[in-house]
Amino acid sequence: MSFSVATEKSQALSESQRTALIKLLADEDPAVYHLVRKKILSYGQTAILWMQPHVLSSDPVLRRRAQEINDHLGRQSADNRFLAFCLSQHGEDLDLEQGTWLLAQTRHPDTNVAADRPAHGQSDQSLHGLSFFVPTFAPARDRDRDARPFPLPLPMLD
Repeated sequence: MSFSVATEKSQALSESQRTALIKLLADEDPAVYHLVRKKILSYGQTAILWMQPHVLSSDPVLRRRAQEINDHLGRQSADNRFLAFCLSQHGEDLDLEQGTWLLAQTRHPDTNVAADRPAHGQSDQSLHGLSFFVPTFAPARDRDRDARPFPLPLPMLD
């Protein structure tokens, strides 16, 4: 569904209709919930704006369902960004780090790339530090040459 179509549909829905849909979202009947969810999702990304205030609702059912809809729409948007990235990047021009972050957002749409991404150059240093913890799985003749100390397992705490 294109953004312009979703915007047109959103404008056709009155405030009272949105309120009614949101109230029905907390209904205990699964059939009603699935119908309302489908209707809300049909409005596309603009539905995130309606759902956002209800993510903090005191009603746990409404809060959970509003968050689920936001997550669904966020993952859908992240999928589109990731696919666009894959289609636009070729060969040596592929930014692997950016692709990894975009892929992570397809599962966890709330991932804040700007905050979570290490500063330029720090990711290589972080990976080098992790090499100490990665065991070497190599043939015996190579293992002796590439041997690394491996930390002892942590004791199990009861």
